[in-house]
Amino acid sequence: GWTVDQVTKVLGEEANRTFVCSWSRKDRPEAKRNLKVSHCWAGFELAKIKGFIDLACLNSDLTTDLVCSKIRRVGEVYDAAWIVPGFIMVCADPVTTALDPNPDTFSFLFPEEGGPISPKARSLLRVPSDDS
Repeated sequence: GWTVDQVTKVLGEEANRTFVCSWSRKDRPEAKRNLKVSHCWAGFELAKIKGFIDLACLNSDLTTDLVCSKIRRVGEVYDAAWIVPGFIMVCADPVTTALDPNPDTFSFLFPEEGGPISPKARSLLRVPSDDS
């Protein structure tokens, strides 16, 4: 595989392209862009070196697309991303996620009073069952 430096030399200016801040607002001037494409490549390279990713997932377009769709889904629904898969995850604060207009994210911090609580939430919150 290629190093970040090798990719940067071949792709030149593409490496210096920057991303819009994900929480930029349309009604305000855009903040300075800081995250470069080359930073993403460097993160990927470090993940490979540290063994945080299995390169077998990149053997075909099908497996690469599958992995990318799962990562995207976690980000969209939970406002979360794995830093070290299976070990370290970062998430948006719950209020930000609840206020997100995206219909796929959750909308309430707590169930409405008298409303149903899922079995998983019940166990996580240690809420006694209605039968006890």
